[in-house]
Amino acid sequence: MKGTTNENFAINGVTIGKISYENNDSNGALIAAINAVKDTTGVQAALDEEGKLVLTSADGRGIKITGSIGPGAGIALNMQENYGRLSLVKNDGRDIAIEGTGFGFDNDKLVSQSSISLRETKGQISKDLAEAMGFNSVERLGSIQIGVSGLSLLAGTGMSTITALSRSVANGFSQWKTSKISMVGQMIDIGPGLGTLSAMGSRFSSLGMSGLASLQFSAVYTVAFNALSTVRGDLQVGSAQAGGLSAVLSQIGIVRETNRVDNMGKEQTAGVTTLKGAMAVMDVAETAIINLDQIRADIGSVQNQISATINNITVTQVNVKAAESNIRDVDFASESANYSKANILAQSGAYAMSQANQVQQNVLKLLQ
Repeated sequence: MKGTTNENFAINGVTIGKISYENNDSNGALIAAINAVKDTTGVQAALDEEGKLVLTSADGRGIKITGSIGPGAGIALNMQENYGRLSLVKNDGRDIAIEGTGFGFDNDKLVSQSSISLRETKGQISKDLAEAMGFNSVERLGSIQIGVSGLSLLAGTGMSTITALSRSVANGFSQWKTSKISMVGQMIDIGPGLGTLSAMGSRFSSLGMSGLASLQFSAVYTVAFNALSTVRGDLQVGSAQAGGLSAVLSQIGIVRETNRVDNMGKEQTAGVTTLKGAMAVMDVAETAIINLDQIRADIGSVQNQISATINNITVTQVNVKAAESNIRDVDFASESANYSKANILAQSGAYAMSQANQVQQNVLKLLQ
C-alpha cells in the first residue's frame, strides 16, 4: 500500500527525508530516492517478482534504517536493522570456540551457538551441538505456543518480551490479551464485543498490517500463526464455532517460521535412525574428509619442498667438490713452476761459484 516516510528517514546514517510513494511503489519514488544515495549508503533498492521492496547491501555493510519508512514499505520494526550473518569456517581439525562478551554474539542478536567440538560427536549430540550443527536452523522468528492458561515464547528469538495472557471463564476464552510484543512494539487486545471490530482494524492498521481477507463470527476466539513470511503471511484470529470471530491478515512483514518446539532445547541422536541425525553425521564425516585432504595437501607440499631442498644441497655439494679439485690443480701447477725456477737459480749459482774458483787457481799458477 502507499505511504510516506518522515523527515528523519535515513539509511546507514544518510538522511533521505520525506518521500511519498504509491502502492508497491508504482511511481518509483521510494526506490529512486534510496538508489540516489546508494554510493554513500552502500544500499540498493529494488522490487522483487511479487512487488515487494528488497534492500541489498552492495559493499557488504549492514543495513540500518532510522526514522520512519512508512507502513507501505512492508518492513516491520524488527527488520529495520540487519547486519548479515557471520560464518566461521575452520581451516584445520581444531574446534571452534568463541569466548568473551560485547562482540554481538548474544541471544538477542539471534546467535545461539559459539562453539562446537566434532571430537565429542559420537552417539548423542547435546542440545548446544545440535543447535550449532543446524538441527533447528530456520529464519529465527521463534515458535509460539498458545494454551488455555498461558503463552510461552522461546528465548533468544527476538520476541522474548511478553507480559500477560488472560482468559475470561465466563465468556469461554473470549478475551486474550498480549502486550509488549517486541516484534511490533504495540499491544494487540482482542475482546468479546462485536462493537470493537473497527477499533481492532485501526490497531492492526497502525501496526502496518494489511490485507484483511474475511470476517466470520463465533463464540470462542483463538489465535494462530500459519505460514508466516516476510513477503507473504497470514495471521489467523478465529474459531469455527458459531458466533465467534475469524480474521485473516496477510502481508504483515513477519518472518517465515516453522515449528521448532519438537527440537528446541533437546539432545539429538547422531545416527541413521533419524534423518537429521544421519545428515549431521554425514556432515561431520564430510568435514573431516575435507580437513584430512587439506592436511594431506599441506604435508605433500612440505615433502616436495624438502625433496627440492635435498636436491639443491646435492648439487651444491658436487659444485663445491669440483671447485676444490680445480683449486688443487691450479696450486700444484704454480708450485711446480716455482720449484723449477728455484732449481735453475740454484744450479746457476753453483756454476758461477765453480767458475770463480777456477779463475783463482789460474791466478796462483801465473804467480808461480
